[in-house]
Amino acid sequence: MWWYMAGPIDMEPDKGAGWRDQLKKLCRGPNDIAFFDPVFPYSFNNLTDDVSQYIHDMNMMALEKAGGIVARIMEGQSTIGTPIEMYEAKMKDKKMILITNMKKSVYIKYLSKDAKVTDTVDGAYEHILNLENPVPEELRHLRVGK
Repeated sequence: MWWYMAGPIDMEPDKGAGWRDQLKKLCRGPNDIAFFDPVFPYSFNNLTDDVSQYIHDMNMMALEKAGGIVARIMEGQSTIGTPIEMYEAKMKDKKMILITNMKKSVYIKYLSKDAKVTDTVDGAYEHILNLENPVPEELRHLRVGK
């Protein structure tokens, strides 16, 4: 299974790459977990209507094919795409892991109703491992790759 990564890009100083790179690094190795990272398309210099439509269509196609979504949205971040991607994932019954500190937000609460919620990238990694390859609670401390 591979995961779609959703989180603010446009207004982020690092284009949202920091948490994504951290999570991808954790998931390398014996677990070999794959991701679709939509940061790359934002390297377009001339964002026209056609380019915007292309990016949206490509992201929705990737989300459709993904086994789940890992979304990160924190208080104070500006985003439109992330809630749209979370909504689309919810409507498609995708597995969802949400990294957030906005647990009291009405719409975040709605979108994450059946999601695994954490406030750290390490917590998201643990949720991915448990969804990818469930391990009984009493054996989790033995997991390779942590």
